[in-house]
Amino acid sequence: MGDPGVAKSQLLSFISALSPRGRFATGGGVSGAGLTAAAVRDAFGDGRFALEAGVLPLSDRGLAAIDEFDKISPDDKRMMHPAMEQQKVHVAKGGITATLHSRCSILAAANPKEGRFTKRGINTSVIRSFKETGLPPP
Repeated sequence: MGDPGVAKSQLLSFISALSPRGRFATGGGVSGAGLTAAAVRDAFGDGRFALEAGVLPLSDRGLAAIDEFDKISPDDKRMMHPAMEQQKVHVAKGGITATLHSRCSILAAANPKEGRFTKRGINTSVIRSFKETGLPPP
């Protein structure tokens, strides 16, 4: 977590590109299914559902870099808990039951609620799973 404008996004993008199994996601544009897995209709087959892995399973044995973590909804953050704790994503959607591995390191960046970093009001639900690193101001 760090103040706006300290190049957190560029740092995450660069680090994820270095990792052979690195993936980059932005909190404002990712859902819980995008982080874990989604059941989508197979457009080429008979219309059955197919499983599409999200950022965490795609980063298995690599790195998942999540920018703007503060923009992810609390419900979507809760979907990350099993993936982080068990290193697996259990899926039961669209008639599909599967387990996908999510043995990855997660590097996340967030902006503070009040525009500047303070330890006040930090949501500990998922954050306690991360090792906090404060980035210095520019």
